[in-house]
Amino acid sequence: MRWRSLLLILGIHAPGSLLYAQDQNKFGDLFSAYSATNGPGYLKPLGQALGGSLNTGFVLPARIRPGFHLRVAIETMSSFFSDGQKTFQGTTDAGFTPVQTVTAPTIIGPGEEIVVNGDGGLAYVFPAGLEVTRLTLGVPQVTIGSVMGTEATLRWIGYSADKVGRFSLLGLGLRHSLSQYLENPPLDLAVGALYHSVKLTDIADLSALLISAHASLERSVFVLYGGLGYETSTLKMDYENAQSPNGRARYDVDGAKGIRATAGVALDLRVFRIHTDFNLGSQKILGLGLSFGN
Repeated sequence: MRWRSLLLILGIHAPGSLLYAQDQNKFGDLFSAYSATNGPGYLKPLGQALGGSLNTGFVLPARIRPGFHLRVAIETMSSFFSDGQKTFQGTTDAGFTPVQTVTAPTIIGPGEEIVVNGDGGLAYVFPAGLEVTRLTLGVPQVTIGSVMGTEATLRWIGYSADKVGRFSLLGLGLRHSLSQYLENPPLDLAVGALYHSVKLTDIADLSALLISAHASLERSVFVLYGGLGYETSTLKMDYENAQSPNGRARYDVDGAKGIRATAGVALDLRVFRIHTDFNLGSQKILGLGLSFGN
């Protein structure tokens, strides 16, 4: 069985579809064959998708209403992979001769391993990918405000599961209204920052940061909104690998990084709001959110 879509509903459904592959018994087995030489290239698409997805669902209608308000939401994000993310240039590890470089599958790439032959009848195997076209995440979100035009957003999850181990996610965000300083502005304006820390046992540690400016225009119950910002994320890996010094591979994987633009529309009935947006940056991401509150 090969997964063409990865589904990760954080805090609602254990991420088995992300962490399970055929003939694999635990998360680390997905990439334990790779040392620090090829690990970053193999995992880079996953780092980009996770980092970019976690930065989704924060750029929303920019109006921050005065007084107390509390909203509870589920934010979902679908990150779409390009053909260029399905392969990387892999190089055989030290000790294998002659040294060879081949086009190998990334973790989301083609489902066939690449085998190269070396001296003395040895063979080097570049593992197959999971044949994935998109990654879908879902996270719970609580927003509370406002104090001096500022509201806070919290995302938090923590649990243990078979084949996954200990998993935790913490996201903290702040948005501040700029409209409050303007007289009759044509648009609602705000700025914000969102930070995430995600940990999976002692294997993976992801951090992500988004700094952005938001604008929106209300027409009856419909809101057009958008934003422009800068995002960055890093996936730190540490797992068992026989080819690495001390039997462990340790390296960083660059995730989503650079300018990010968001455009979306919301149906806002005050107590109930649904929105969808498209995000263009290191990843193309489609966001969909549903929230309740005042």
